[in-house]
This record gives sequence, structure tokens and C-alpha cells, in this order.
Amino acid sequence: MRLRQVETFYWAARLGSFAKAAQKLNATHSAISMRIQELEMSLGIKLFDRSQRAAKLTSDGIHLLPAAEQMLEAAEQISSFKTSKMSLNGYVRLGVVETIAMTWLSQLIDKLRDDFPGIQIEVEVALSHVLEDKLYAGQIDAILAPCSMSKSRFTHTTVGEIPFRWMCSPSLDVPHSVSVRDLGDMPLIVTSREQNFRGTLLDWATKYHLRIKKPYICNTFVIAEKLVSAKLGIAFLPVPIYEEKLAGGQLRVVACDPEPAPMEHFFIRATLSDSLVLRAIETVAAEVSTFARTRKEEAA
Repeated sequence: MRLRQVETFYWAARLGSFAKAAQKLNATHSAISMRIQELEMSLGIKLFDRSQRAAKLTSDGIHLLPAAEQMLEAAEQISSFKTSKMSLNGYVRLGVVETIAMTWLSQLIDKLRDDFPGIQIEVEVALSHVLEDKLYAGQIDAILAPCSMSKSRFTHTTVGEIPFRWMCSPSLDVPHSVSVRDLGDMPLIVTSREQNFRGTLLDWATKYHLRIKKPYICNTFVIAEKLVSAKLGIAFLPVPIYEEKLAGGQLRVVACDPEPAPMEHFFIRATLSDSLVLRAIETVAAEVSTFARTRKEEAA
């Protein structure tokens, strides 16, 4: 059964004539007859009483007509939705943290390009606190980051969570498992002097009294991993990004008891900036994210 066959049945029934249906649908009389026959064969019922000159419905045809009308209305709604997506236009400054830039940012941009070709994205990759400051100042329109900003001013939509672990070079002389207190005595590599920890990691470090004595400071995971590979210290790195190097023996995890909770990431925008363009990006981001669903989402 095809939509064109249902459409043909509907108009033949409404207009009471195959000839009028052919004129309405810009088709030949024989094409209309063929579509009706194909629909009847697929359904296994007769829709029209062909003993009459007019297109008179059988009892089965009468019962089917409301369903055919609903089907055509649904098809029209789908077509209108597609048209509205294609006509959505806007320019958005989007801040993104490195964890997302190195995992599923390309999928986000690709799907936005396909589904919403009128939306243009300017991406800025930076540390969480830098993106927060710019969002507060109105210098960017939305961010994808593991932040928790003012709930009264900003809308947060989760895009999943990822685990982080302390990692080092396999040849670095450090134990395979350490306590939080011992960790503070080791050469640690952190991102940003002002904001060493964010979100759940900040809570974890505060709760277990982690004090970093002599950190190496850098502002990207790429540089942090290079310092780790050079056997200069231990870095807190996102597991999904470095799974291959862990599996290949180029990095190893330094277990810490207890381990920090996974880091939840959000799409964050100003609550007053409730535009259809930002909502479209928000929806697509949650859809394409490769991060694990949070425990809250799984329980919902």
C-alpha cells in the first residue's frame, strides 16, 4: 500500500468520479483505475461498486475513508515539518569543551547541516570556565560543557556523562593503585591554574581533601597526554578519548580509591534566549551525543 494509492482512493470517493479524481491529481483515467485496483489487491477488499456509473463506495470503502483522510493529514503534517526545518535560519556562536570537540562534535555539525541547512555554527573550543564567562557576558549563545550555572538564568539539557581516570605512562614509576592523599604528593598535570577542577571532580577533590602540591599546568587534554607520555606526571583524562591508547599499552590507569563520579555534560543557553534555532541545536546535540546516559535519564 502506497500513499499515492490512498490519496487516489480518497479523492475518487470524495469527488464521486474516477474522471474527476484524475483531473484533481493530474493523472490519466487508466492510472487512477490502476491505483485503486492495486490498493484493493493489497487490502484484499473491494472499495468501489463498479456496477454503478458513479464511483460509489462499498461498505468496506465507507469504513476505510476516515482512515485514509487521517493518513493524508498525517502525511501533510510531516511534509510541513520538513519544510519548517528547511526554512529555519540563524547564526549561532557555540562554545564547546575539548571532551566533546574530540568525540562527537563532527556528528553534531554534520546532522545540523543535513537537517537544518539554514543554521550556521561558529564553534569555539575552550575550557569550561572560559565558556561560562563568555556565556554570562553574551559573547556566545550556548555552550556544551560540564558546567552548572545559575538555574534561574540558564537552561541545562543533559547530553550524557563520561568517566575520567588518572592516567600515566606505563613506564612511570608510580603504583597501580593509590589513595587520594598519596595522589596529592605525585606530579599531577592539570588544566588551568585558576580552575583545576570542575563539577563532580571538584566535589570529589573537596570531599577527600586532595591537595596538589606541584602541578604542571596546561590547557588541553592533547598537551596533557603528551606530558604524560613523556613520563612527566599523571593527568586526569577522559576515558573515551584515550581508550585505544589504554588498550594498546601506551597509557595506563592509576586507580584511586574512591574514583570520581562520571562527569555530566550539558547544553546550556540563557533561559531568555528561547529561540527555535537554539532549541534545534539542543535537540540534535542530545540525539547525536555518544556519551553514556546519566542515571537520572535511565530512571526516567
